[in-house]
Amino acid sequence: MSYIPPQSVYRPPGLVTKNADSSSSSSTAQLTLSSTETKPRPPIPRFILYSNVISKYYFFFLTFSVYIIVISFSDSQYKSDAIYVNYLITYIFINLLLNYYLCTKYPAYYQPVLEKQLPGNDWAFCNQCQHSQPPRCRHCPLCQKCIVKRDHHCFFVSTCVGQQNQARFTIYCFYIILGLYIGCRVLSRHLSNSYYEIFSLDFYHFFPPVTLFNYLLGWTDFSTFFLIFVLFGSFITGLFTFGMLLWQLLLVICDLTSYEAEILWRKTGFRGFWSKMRFWHNIKQTYGPVPPLVFLLPIPIFSKHAQYHDVFSKI
Repeated sequence: MSYIPPQSVYRPPGLVTKNADSSSSSSTAQLTLSSTETKPRPPIPRFILYSNVISKYYFFFLTFSVYIIVISFSDSQYKSDAIYVNYLITYIFINLLLNYYLCTKYPAYYQPVLEKQLPGNDWAFCNQCQHSQPPRCRHCPLCQKCIVKRDHHCFFVSTCVGQQNQARFTIYCFYIILGLYIGCRVLSRHLSNSYYEIFSLDFYHFFPPVTLFNYLLGWTDFSTFFLIFVLFGSFITGLFTFGMLLWQLLLVICDLTSYEAEILWRKTGFRGFWSKMRFWHNIKQTYGPVPPLVFLLPIPIFSKHAQYHDVFSKI
C-alpha cells in the first residue's frame, strides 16, 4: 500500500464518519468501520517466491563454505597467526548466525489493537489484513502481514526489515562483510599460490564462465572450480551487502524507511535528508543506549522509537 498524506487518507468502502456526541465539548469525529470490500491482489510472480527460498539457502551455503575454507587454509596462509584468524572468523560466524536468528525471531509484524475504528485521520486500512494501519506501517505480500516501519523484504533472512529487527539486520550485514572479506583474503592467497596469480594478466581465469569452460575441458579440477565459485560469490555478495549496509545506516541516522526516503527525495532532494539527520539521537533510539555493546553481543533489541506519526507532516 502506498503512502497517502493525512489529508487524503484512504478509507475503504463502508467506512463512514459519525459525529461525536453533541454533549461533548470536542468537535472531532469518530471514524468507524462497517462492511468492507477486499480488492483482489495480483498473484506474486513465481520467480520472487523461488528467490525468497533460494536466497536463504544460498546464504547458508556461502556462510558455511567460507567458514570451513578459512579454517582449513589459515594454517598455510598465516602460519603463526593462524590461531588468531581462526578465533576471529569463529567469532564473526557465531555473531552472524545469532543476528540472523534474532532478525527472524523478532519480526516487525503489526499487532492490531483497534479493529473497529481508525484511531486518527493519518491512519489507513489494510484490505488484505482487514484491520487499521498506522502511518508508518505497510503490508508485505510475501510475509502476508502488516509491518511496522517497513523498509524492505530481505530474501536472505526471508522476512521484512522493520522497527523491531532493523538494528539486528544492519549488524548482520556488518558481520557478513567482515566474514566475506576474510574469506576473500584467504581464498585469493591460496589460489594465487596454487592456480594463477589473481592480480596479474591471468586474472581472467577467475571469471566463472572461463573457470567453467576450463573445468569442462579437464584443465581445472573440481576443488579449484569450487573455490573460485565461492570467491566470486563472496566478492559479489560482499559488495552488495556493503552498499545495503551504507544505505541502512543512512536511513537509521535520518529515522526513515526506504519508501519514505524515496518520497522525501522527490519532494526536497538531499536537503530533506540533511534536515532529518540527528546522528546520535537516532542511533541510540535504534541500537539502544550503548550501541557498541549491541554490535559486539547478539542480544535482542526491542525498539520503541518508531512512533505512529506522519514523518512528512513537517516537510
